[in-house]
Amino acid sequence: MTDRFLFGALCDHALLAVVLGCDPGRLVMANLADHGQGWQKGQRHWSLYPKPGENVRGVVLSGLNDNDCRRLDYYCFGSGGGDHTAQVETAAGPVAVALNGGGVPAAGQAGDDWSPYWAEITLLAGREYMDGFGTVPPAIAHSRYPMMELRAGSQIRATQAGTPSVVRSASGPDLITTGQARRPYSNYFTIEEHDIQFTRFDGSKSALVNRAAMVGGDAVTVLPYDPVRDRVLMIEQFRFAPYIRGDTRPWMLEPVAGRIDPGETPEQAVHREMAEEAGVPLRELLHVASYYPSPGAWTEYLYTYVGLADLPDGVAGVSGLQEEAEDIKSHILSFSDAMDLLTSGEAETGPLILSMLWLAARRETLRKGA
Repeated sequence: MTDRFLFGALCDHALLAVVLGCDPGRLVMANLADHGQGWQKGQRHWSLYPKPGENVRGVVLSGLNDNDCRRLDYYCFGSGGGDHTAQVETAAGPVAVALNGGGVPAAGQAGDDWSPYWAEITLLAGREYMDGFGTVPPAIAHSRYPMMELRAGSQIRATQAGTPSVVRSASGPDLITTGQARRPYSNYFTIEEHDIQFTRFDGSKSALVNRAAMVGGDAVTVLPYDPVRDRVLMIEQFRFAPYIRGDTRPWMLEPVAGRIDPGETPEQAVHREMAEEAGVPLRELLHVASYYPSPGAWTEYLYTYVGLADLPDGVAGVSGLQEEAEDIKSHILSFSDAMDLLTSGEAETGPLILSMLWLAARRETLRKGA
C-alpha cells in the first residue's frame, strides 16, 4: 500500500473519484513546506518546485494499491507524478508520501481558488481522459487532452443555453434511455456511438436504435463588414472534408472562424480569431444566430456574428498560425461582388451564406448609422 500527497486539481473529490475509478474515501488535509506550485505554458499540470518559506496545500490519500497508483500516474502523465517523495505535515503529524500533481487548465489559478467553471470542465475532460486507461497510451491521451477540454466546454455551454421551446417540444434527456455506449474513434474529434430508446410523440417508446455522432467543440464565425466602404472580408483556405468528398475545388470561402477555447466566451474567441486570421480589429459585434449546422450527425454548435470594421485597401493578405499549419488568404470584396458569389454558387459554406443574407437585410440601416 502507498500514500500519496495530491495537490492542484486532484484535491477535488469528484475528479479524484473519476481518476481512481472509485470513491477515494477520506482525504486528509496536508501541507508541503518550503515548496511552491506553478503552471508553465504548454503543460497541463501543476508542478512543484523548492521555495523556502512557502507551503503547498493539498491532501494525503492513504492505502493506495498498485492499480490506484497506475491510474494516478496515467492521469498525471507529464507532471512527474508518483516518482518523488517528501514529508508533509498533517493534523496528526508528519507523513512520508509520494507526490502527485493534477491537470489544471490555466496559469495563475491556485488550487484553492479553483473556479466552479474549471472544476466542471476538468471533471468532464477527466472522464474522457480516464476512459482511455488501459487502452490508450498515456502520451497519446495527454496530447489529446486539449481537445477533451474543448469538448467539455461545449457540454457546459449546452446545459446552460436555456433556449426556448415555443413551437418545438420541451422534452429533455430524461425521455431518452441510453444502452451501450462506445467511442470507436478519438483524436481531434471523437465518434460517440450509442444504443438508445427515445419517447415518441405519441408517448410510446421507440425501438432500440443505434446512433452515432461526430463530437467536436463549439466554434465562432464572424464576417467583417465596413459600412462606410460597403465592403466585406472573407477568407479562403483548404478544407479536408470537401477534398475527401471528391470536391474539385477544396479551397473554401468562409467567414473568419475558429474553436472556442476553454475559458473563453464566444465574443472573446471572435476577437482572438480575427487577430490570428485577418489582423483586423472589430469596432462592434452583431449577433446573427447560434445554431447546429448539422444536428443529425455533428455536435458542433456555431455562434455566428457580423463584425463592424474598417477595411481599407491593403488589409487583405495571407496569415494563420504556423503551429496549426494554417494557410489563410483574406479577400476584400464589395458587398455587391460578395452577393454575386451566392448567386453563382461560389460561396458554398453555410455560415458565409447565412451571414451575407443577414447582412443584406440590415445593410442599409448599418450604412445610415455609419
